[in-house]
Amino acid sequence: MSTAVPPRGPSLVALAPARPFARESGVLLALGLLVALGVRVALAGSGGNVWDLEVYKSWLRVIAERGAVHAYDGPVVVDYPPMFLYWLDLGARAYRAWVSPTLDLDRPEFTALIRAPGLVLDLVLALLIYRFVLPRGGPRWALAASLGYAFNPAVIFDLAYWGMPDSPHAVMIVGALWLALARRPALAWGVITLGVFTKPQADIFAPLVALITLREQGLPGCLRGVVGIAAGVLLATGPFLLAGTADGILTQMLRMADYDPFLSNNAHNLWWLVGWGYAWQIRDTEPFLGPLSYRLVAIGLLVLGWAFALWCAWRTRDELRTLEIAAYTGLVLFMLMTVVHETHAYAVLPLLALVWWRERALRWLYLVLSMVFLVNLVLHDSLIYARLQELALHYRHLSLTLVNALCYVASFGWWTLRLVGFSWSRRVAVPALGFVAAVAVVVFVRSPQLVAASYDPTRVGQLSGAVFGEQIRLVGYRFAPQRVRPGENVQFSFTWQPLRDLDEHYMVFVHLLNQRLEKAGQRDGPPTRNVYPTRYWRAGEAIFDERSVPVSATATPGVYEVVIGFYPVTDFQRLPVRTPDGGTGTSLTIGRLVVVGPPPPPPAVTLGVPLEDGIELVGYSARPAAARGVIIVPPGTPLALDLVWQANAVPSRDYTVFVQLLDASGRLVVQYDAQPRGGLFPTSAWVAGDRLADPVQLVVPVTPGDYRLVGGMYDLASGRRLGSSMGDAVPLATVQVRP
Repeated sequence: MSTAVPPRGPSLVALAPARPFARESGVLLALGLLVALGVRVALAGSGGNVWDLEVYKSWLRVIAERGAVHAYDGPVVVDYPPMFLYWLDLGARAYRAWVSPTLDLDRPEFTALIRAPGLVLDLVLALLIYRFVLPRGGPRWALAASLGYAFNPAVIFDLAYWGMPDSPHAVMIVGALWLALARRPALAWGVITLGVFTKPQADIFAPLVALITLREQGLPGCLRGVVGIAAGVLLATGPFLLAGTADGILTQMLRMADYDPFLSNNAHNLWWLVGWGYAWQIRDTEPFLGPLSYRLVAIGLLVLGWAFALWCAWRTRDELRTLEIAAYTGLVLFMLMTVVHETHAYAVLPLLALVWWRERALRWLYLVLSMVFLVNLVLHDSLIYARLQELALHYRHLSLTLVNALCYVASFGWWTLRLVGFSWSRRVAVPALGFVAAVAVVVFVRSPQLVAASYDPTRVGQLSGAVFGEQIRLVGYRFAPQRVRPGENVQFSFTWQPLRDLDEHYMVFVHLLNQRLEKAGQRDGPPTRNVYPTRYWRAGEAIFDERSVPVSATATPGVYEVVIGFYPVTDFQRLPVRTPDGGTGTSLTIGRLVVVGPPPPPPAVTLGVPLEDGIELVGYSARPAAARGVIIVPPGTPLALDLVWQANAVPSRDYTVFVQLLDASGRLVVQYDAQPRGGLFPTSAWVAGDRLADPVQLVVPVTPGDYRLVGGMYDLASGRRLGSSMGDAVPLATVQVRP
C-alpha cells in the first residue's frame, strides 16, 4: 500500500514553468514595471520622512569619516544592523567620487542615492512575485499579482514617497522562504540570516524558514541550514571581525529595545488602541497588568501568536498555505509587539502578493491590508497633517487613526479565525462586519480629539478662571441639581484648558463637605472618564468634562461645599490652586449643595407659632417627654429637644436658634445658641416647604425647682430676635428639676 506525497515546491534555480510562457504577459510586465519605476522616480524627489533622512545623513557622515566598521562606537547612535551600513559606506564613496567631493549631503542627489536601493529591490520583488506565480497560477494571475504589487499605492508611498529602506530585507524574506520550499536549506538559512542583519524585523521569519526545512527535509536539511547561517553571519559581520569591532554589532542588537521604547511608534496596532491614540507617549516599561509591564505582556502575546503560526505551518504541506502563514506571521509581529513603527507591516504585502490570487478571501484581505497600511502612513505624514490643519480637519486626525487601528485589529482577528479553520459564511460575516462598523463609529465619536473639539461656550456655565498647578485653568463649571436627597446623583460639568502641553496623568476630585468635614459624597478619577487623559492635553485646548457624584444614602441633611482639585497619580499631592482674586490653596470651592433629608415625624408637642421672615416653629419632641407642658428632669442631667422648623417662605438671611432655661425670677440659667442642626443647615439654604428637625441639648441645673423653657431665633449680626404672636421668645414648657 503506497501513501501519496503532496507535491513539493519546485527549485528556485531550475524552475520549469508549469504552463507555456506567454509572450504577451512578459511584454506587459516589462512595460508595467517600466511605468512603475517612472512613478517611483517621480515621487522620490518629493515628500519623504525628513527626520529619517537627517538621521541617514548623520550616519553617512560618521561612516565616511570612520568607516562602517566603526559606526557603532562613533558619536552618533546607529540603530540599523551592518548590512545597511555597508550600503551607506559604498554610497558615501560613490557620492564623494561622482557627486560631491566635500560630501555635501543637502543636494537632491543624496536623496536619490538613499532611496535607489529600495526602489530597485522593490521592482525585484515584483519580478520574484511574477516568477513564483507564473507556474502556479498562469500568466494572467502572475501579471496581476506582480503589477498589483508594483502599483500598490501603499508600497509606492512607503518606498518612493517616504523613501523607507523596507524592500531589501523583504527580498531576503521572500527569497529565503522560497528557497526553503525549494529544498535549498543552506541558501535559505543564509539568506534569512542576511535579512536579519539588514533589518531586525526579518528575525520573526527565521524560525519559520527553519520549520519549513525540518518539515520538508528533516534533521539533515537543518544541519545544512546551519552551514548557511554560519556563512551568512560571516558575510554580514566579517569586516567588523577583521577590524575587531564585532562587539558593536552585539551591543547594537541588545539595545534595540530601548530605541523608541513606547507602546506604539505610530503603528496602528493593538497597542495603539490600548493607548487610545497616544501610545507613542506611553513607555512600554510602565506597569500594565499588576506587576507586568506593557512590554512583558506584549512579548507574551507575541510568543503565543508566533507559536500559533508555526503550529499552522507545521500542519500543512501546501506551499501557498505556508506562504500565507508567513504573511500572517509578519502581521503577528506588527499587531502584538510594542515599540513597532508604522512601516513594520510592509513585509506582509509582498508575501501576501504571492498567494492572494488563489482565493477570493485572500484578495479582499490583500486589498484591506494594503488600504489600512496606506492610511497608517498617510495619517502620520507631516505634510498631509499640515494640510489637514489648513482645512481645520486636524482635530479628526486621532479619530481616524483609532478607526484605522480597529480595522487592522479586525483584519488580524479575521485572519486568525481563518487559520483556525473557522467557516466565514455570509450569515456570520455580515453581522461581524456590522459590529465592527458600529464599534468604529463609537471609537470615532469618543476619540480624545473629538472630545476636546466638542467645546461649546454655551455649556461653560459659571465662569471661574482658577488655575491648578499653573498648568490647568478651570474655564467654567455647572452642576445640578443643587438640592438632592441621600442616594441621588449630582451631575457636574467642567471646561478645562491646559496652559501648556501636559505629560502626566492627573486625577480630578469632587468632594461634598460640610463644616464638620463630613463627606456626603465624592468622586475621584481621570477627566473625561479617561477618554482623553491629561497627559495628552495640549496648550490652548478646551476640554469638556462631565462626571456624576452619588450622594451617600447615609448623608446627614444639610449644606455641603463642593470642593474640587487635581492630583497626580504618582504622589497624590494636590496641585496648588490660584484664584483670579489672588486666593490660594490646595482645593477650590465652587459652590454649595443642599442635602435634604426625609420629613421629620410629627412633633410630640405641637406649637404652630409663625415667626418673622417666613419661619414657623412647628413644635418639638423632648427626652424626657413632656406631659401637659411639663418636663420633669433629675438635677444635672441632659434635656434633649428636637425642634421642628418649617419655612413658609425663603428666609432672607442666616438666623441663629436659641433655647433658654429661665428661673422663676426670669434669670437666665442655661442656654443653647447655634444655627439650625449645629450650623449644618443654615436658614439661608431653606426654601418654602422645607421642614426639618433641629436637635438641641441642655444640661439642667442641679438646684431643684421650676424653670421656664423658651426658644426662638435671632439675627446674630444685630442681635434682634424674630418676633411672633407670643413675643420674641416662644414658651416651650415648664421644666421641673426633681431629685
